[in-house]
Amino acid sequence: MKDISNKPAVLWFLNTDLREEEIRSQLRAMNDGGIGGTFMHWLINGPGYMSETWMKALDVVVEESAKLGMDAWLYDEAWCPSCYADGIILAERPDLQAKTVWSDSIDVRGGEKAKLNFDLMKILSAVALPIEEGIPQISRAVDISKYLGPRAEAIDTPYRHDWGYYPISKPKLHWRAAKKGEMRWELEWAAPSGSDWRVYVFCQREALQWDGFNRLDVLNSESIKYFLKETHEKYAERFSKYFGNVIPGIMTDEYKFLSGAWTEKLTKLYMDRHKNDLIELLPALVDDSIPESKVVRNNYHRLVNDLFLENYTVPMKKWCSDNNLILTGHISPEEHATVEVKCAGNIAAHIAHFDMPGCDIIIQAVGDREHPDLNLSPRLAASVARQQGISKVFVEAGACSEENLSIESLKHLIDWLMVHGINFINIHGFSYSLSGYHKFLAGQTLDPYGNLLTHFKNLSEYVEERCETLTEFRPVAKIAVLKPLTALRTLIKICDSEEPQSAFIDKALTEISMELIE
Repeated sequence: MKDISNKPAVLWFLNTDLREEEIRSQLRAMNDGGIGGTFMHWLINGPGYMSETWMKALDVVVEESAKLGMDAWLYDEAWCPSCYADGIILAERPDLQAKTVWSDSIDVRGGEKAKLNFDLMKILSAVALPIEEGIPQISRAVDISKYLGPRAEAIDTPYRHDWGYYPISKPKLHWRAAKKGEMRWELEWAAPSGSDWRVYVFCQREALQWDGFNRLDVLNSESIKYFLKETHEKYAERFSKYFGNVIPGIMTDEYKFLSGAWTEKLTKLYMDRHKNDLIELLPALVDDSIPESKVVRNNYHRLVNDLFLENYTVPMKKWCSDNNLILTGHISPEEHATVEVKCAGNIAAHIAHFDMPGCDIIIQAVGDREHPDLNLSPRLAASVARQQGISKVFVEAGACSEENLSIESLKHLIDWLMVHGINFINIHGFSYSLSGYHKFLAGQTLDPYGNLLTHFKNLSEYVEERCETLTEFRPVAKIAVLKPLTALRTLIKICDSEEPQSAFIDKALTEISMELIE
């Protein structure tokens, strides 16, 4: 690994028209203020993402950084979460958009009709399970998909042709002509007598189409290939001679999958691993009353995490290693084990592949009695680094400061992070311009116009000295706290927004960590 500066770095929000002299001037001001490097972060209203104009601006950043002896880190996305290249990939490959499982269910008495109405999505399964002594019998499921059919909804606007056909006739209400018609699925099924039934429907939901999420299917190995092609490889074509020297590495930011993640090959892979048809077992993923639910959920969550690791993190790490770049950054949410299982699988297993494991403290707060969960993420990153024999631990910190960010408050935050084993401080962030679009959620940031930068060098010297010591002398761990991921996997249903059953595990992890730290 390249010897990187122990001075604080900054996320540099390059957020408006980028002029060569202004870029050089700001870098000189940063250098004078004790900032050791920048993460070159594209933002809305700057030049087009990955365009030649953007690349020419980075030419200047890298060239001036080399003159000043500063590090010029790459940032692998237009915005977090990483892995969508500002929409470039889905414009070429809409089939690679992220997919999730959508589900609905209804109980019906024997002899009565079950009715469901929902968006016109790809059907994975529509089944009815008889209920005996309160338990749906998954082994006796009845396929009722043939009772599904599309129908038009909201046909409530009388139609008159805009071109003036039949101008005297009274407007006619008709589903083929009404302006507000919407096609949806409707299920209508008459339950056989003699038993109560629970009806389930499962659909594949396209994240971009239905929810507006510009995300890639990170369980699909094709996604990382396109992401590397549209970002990393374009940077390599331009800057490879600086890799490993002026450009130490690349930061990836909060990449994850969506809760209830689905991919086309998941059923085959589940069959290969567990010798069962996942489609037939889908009710167990959403219904606690099915006896098989805990085993099926654990199997599903483990498989999704393994696909995410094998098809995204490992190829990304290999590319960085092959190109002499340090891989750093973080995966969110580090503080909430339940959401971790739902959206990242096992964060420690992923950042174990990072050359510099990291975390994110997105608010200007420390892990005190009011924010005890904040202790978990720096401990996680430092623990993974310790177990991998890695001497540097990354943090992105200082955002959401509500206009009250000061040198004193930053020092307090950084001291707390260093106590946890963090020794590479990346400040969020430094705005190129306050007139262009900037990360408004960050509140007051460093910039070339405010007084924070004027006094930053004192803090930088303090941080540099201590981070150098913390790099040479790593903390020794005497106690291990184990995160019960298997227990969480058995509890977490794939289509719920809240997980009351697993909340006690999140609370226990937070409480025991707080007790040990105190």
